[in-house]
Amino acid sequence: MTNNTDEEHLDKLTNTQSENVSGEIIPTKDTEIINPNQETENMEVHHHPDLHHKPKKWKEYFLEFLMIFLAVTLGFIAENFREYNVNKSKEREFMVALKEDLISDTAQLNLILPASDNQFEKLDSLYTLLQAAKEGKPFDIHRLYYLNFRHGLGLIMFVPDQRTLLQIKNIGAFSLITNKTCRDTITNYDYFNNAIAINSGYYKTLIEDMSKTAQKIFNYDQVKIYGFWNESTDIFLDTSLPLKLENSDKALLTEYSNKVRSVMMQLDALRRTEEIQFSEGKNLIALLNKEYHLE
Repeated sequence: MTNNTDEEHLDKLTNTQSENVSGEIIPTKDTEIINPNQETENMEVHHHPDLHHKPKKWKEYFLEFLMIFLAVTLGFIAENFREYNVNKSKEREFMVALKEDLISDTAQLNLILPASDNQFEKLDSLYTLLQAAKEGKPFDIHRLYYLNFRHGLGLIMFVPDQRTLLQIKNIGAFSLITNKTCRDTITNYDYFNNAIAINSGYYKTLIEDMSKTAQKIFNYDQVKIYGFWNESTDIFLDTSLPLKLENSDKALLTEYSNKVRSVMMQLDALRRTEEIQFSEGKNLIALLNKEYHLE
């Protein structure tokens, strides 16, 4: 009896577990049924094409580099060539203009140099007459007056035509002058222009000082017509008035003769620089004609 009871209990327990297991795998009505075919279709819709290309060969990279390099290089060469032609054109224009200035300068100096030599000689004669007057010796007072008013009041000064040189310096165009010999010669010419300007300034100061002393010695009413611009212009004295020195004091005459001598010394320095400049100007014209074919 007991055995039967145990078997019945075991059968019930087994049936209960079987029902529970079966209950776990029975799907409910709300469970979504997955369709494998639908999932495959969705994957196919989102599929991306393969964008990877085959790697280029090194020859293709080299060819691209070579083409870029040649393009940049040729552009650089073309730009340099254009700039070179522009600079050469400007250089020639400057040299043509400079030659015109040099022709003007040498024409001036061609007139001034003989006049400077003549004035130096006449001032020396004036100095000699003043020495005689100072020592109380006989002297030609008419000539003393003439030399003082004709040659003791100044000389036409050399004024170089510097329009081209100033333009070259102001815009820094000396670098455009590629010919070293021409560049050095132009620099030297400019140096002597400055030297002449300095000497001319000293000369002018001494002449003005000498003239102030002359006003204490000579009677300016004696002069009827005055001029010293060229050899054809002269002075004429009023012969109706007696020629005499307004002041014949020895100390004053000594002071004046010393100032005449100082002017002569400065005039000598000035004309030496002008002689050098005259030669430099002619040589530079010849050099420009040769190097830039300006003849």
